[in-house]
Amino acid sequence: MKKNFGVGHTLLISKVSASDELPRSQLDEIILGDTYIKDARPAPMQDAHKLAYTVPFEENGNMAALLAHLSERFPGVLVDMETASLESAYLHIVESNYRQEDLHEVDQMTAPLIDQE
Repeated sequence: MKKNFGVGHTLLISKVSASDELPRSQLDEIILGDTYIKDARPAPMQDAHKLAYTVPFEENGNMAALLAHLSERFPGVLVDMETASLESAYLHIVESNYRQEDLHEVDQMTAPLIDQE
């Protein structure tokens, strides 16, 4: 179930000290930019002190290069990896269902407008 419905791994990035600021835009560009890994996306559990990204299982072979680049370019950040849990797989399923319901509602709301054209 984790492999089919989970997203793989969670890449966690946090500050070494409280005074450091996370370079969020630079990290987003590297992690979400498909240079090292494909199909990564921001995870919902982010705050001012920690960034999180979901990484598909299929990208395991590319993680070493990404982690090496992050540690070299950002020595002031701590990088950690977590494997998807059953809980994260369930949350991914629920999130996907909500997105489908939202898209269906948008279709229903815009259908009368399209019919008027």
